[in-house]
Amino acid sequence: VGNPYLTNLSASAFLAANTAVEGTVYFWEDANSDGIYTSSDYAAWNGAGSVGTGGSKTPNGTIGVAQGFYVRKSAAGSSTLSFTNAMRSTSAPVHFKSIQNESAVYRIKLSVENGYKHYSETLIAFKEDATDSFDSNYDAYKLPGGSDVVLFSTLDNRRMSIQTFGTDSFTSGVQIPLHIELKKTGAHKIKVLALENFTGNFELNIEDKVLNQFVTLSEKAEFKFNTDKIGLFDNRFVLHVKRIQQTILTDNSTKKSDVYFSNGTIHLANSSSDQITAFSVYSITGHLLETKAVNADETAISLNLPKGIYITVLKYRSNAVETHKIAVY
Repeated sequence: VGNPYLTNLSASAFLAANTAVEGTVYFWEDANSDGIYTSSDYAAWNGAGSVGTGGSKTPNGTIGVAQGFYVRKSAAGSSTLSFTNAMRSTSAPVHFKSIQNESAVYRIKLSVENGYKHYSETLIAFKEDATDSFDSNYDAYKLPGGSDVVLFSTLDNRRMSIQTFGTDSFTSGVQIPLHIELKKTGAHKIKVLALENFTGNFELNIEDKVLNQFVTLSEKAEFKFNTDKIGLFDNRFVLHVKRIQQTILTDNSTKKSDVYFSNGTIHLANSSSDQITAFSVYSITGHLLETKAVNADETAISLNLPKGIYITVLKYRSNAVETHKIAVY
């Protein structure tokens, strides 16, 4: 279908008015095809977030003038789509070739890319009113494209580009297999595109069962793997998400350490016998910028941060956590 108006169209208003279709809009984008290998794929947007196709274009919930898009019917049978003036929007769109309360959504957006720049994204989200079953407004299927790299999770043996879980799964923890389909051997890279609304009391890891290692997720983190095989890798990578029950110290009189910035370095002055094991930095809006393990004798950490106010989170061997606000100047 297409936007029939000479103004932009609100995807959320369109989906709310057309209950005969699932709550996701899809956009076709032939991102980097070179005539030999292909990376064409579908971008998607719904109430949980969005996934792109490897370029700079990611859906934002606004459909541009004359923009074509796809929707999936909720059930078999005939139905009609309606467009009304109430759906028209003044927000800036993202164009592709031939909302909801976002603060309540926890998002982990991942990508995989090969040496030919062929690429695929998936989004794992958590929302209070989501379930582990298919939620039309928050889950999106992975439509078959032409990409040489495909990254997805599964729900009821169906490939998903966006999969949303309830936040009640945080306490017990959730393990989400990440499936990768490859048409070329060689080096590949998994990258964290975004971590949204997670704070210091979460453990976020990707397990590589072949290399028998866990990789801690942080904003823009990436790791590489090599393979001499092609096909579907459905039991190698697992995403682990768990909220850790911790004692968070915010009263300065009870804090174990002092954290301050000086001469381009963040200094950790621990006055207790409880060893600092991990250090994280968040923007003032809550986005995780950096996380790292801390050695027993480490007292200074060099980070390339622009001037501003930041929140630092220290984790101790006793599993206690404390927060500090610092100014980088």
